Amino acid sequence: VDDLEDNVVISTKTVDRPNDRLVMSGWVENNSQSDVDSKGYCIISPSGQNNIATIKLVRVDARVTFNISLDTENDRSNIIEKSFTPAKFIVKNVPTRAYLYGKADNVLAPDCEYFSSNNGEFANFETKDENGVSSFTFYMMENKQSTTGLTEYNQREKEKKNPLNYEYEYAPLTATLVEMTGSYYEKYTDTDGSTKERHADVKYTVHLGYVQKDPNDFRCQRNTTY
Repeated sequence: VDDLEDNVVISTKTVDRPNDRLVMSGWVENNSQSDVDSKGYCIISPSGQNNIATIKLVRVDARVTFNISLDTENDRSNIIEKSFTPAKFIVKNVPTRAYLYGKADNVLAPDCEYFSSNNGEFANFETKDENGVSSFTFYMMENKQSTTGLTEYNQREKEKKNPLNYEYEYAPLTATLVEMTGSYYEKYTDTDGSTKERHADVKYTVHLGYVQKDPNDFRCQRNTTY
């Protein structure tokens, strides 16, 4: 098992997993294993009388689902009506490679690169239910990114204002993120008492992570549903 953990690497360049066929890895734990036996030690008896207690399997992928809906609460008292229509999304900085067996620390698989979903093109949202919630789901190999020193959520998405090569002020360079586009509409009462309308094409950026509201967490870990 130690050799498998150190040497076996898998790779993919897609965020789709058709038919729920997911790669899993694991090893045998059995009642006859002693303290000196290596992890995964097992003797299979031809008689069929075996002491295999557990085979632990772990999904190599993480499963990420976004559910997008309009907040019905108005943050401004002059709003009469508003709506938001999600349109397209793209996933960026998805790792191409990962170890078949997870490692406790943030060890990158050799020659790991990063890609964007749909060959870099925005894709349509997948579903919309009767309550107006639009959603999409994707799978990815783990990206264990983190940083230190952040104290609030807004710092995660703060950009460096460089039109030639925009980067994020605090987020790790290769942290996985999702960009979503859509259309926003609102009808509101202006300061002079007149009724006006506002239309806007908008784009939202969301870095993955933020588990337990930790602004320094940019991780997306294997065998986890987000």
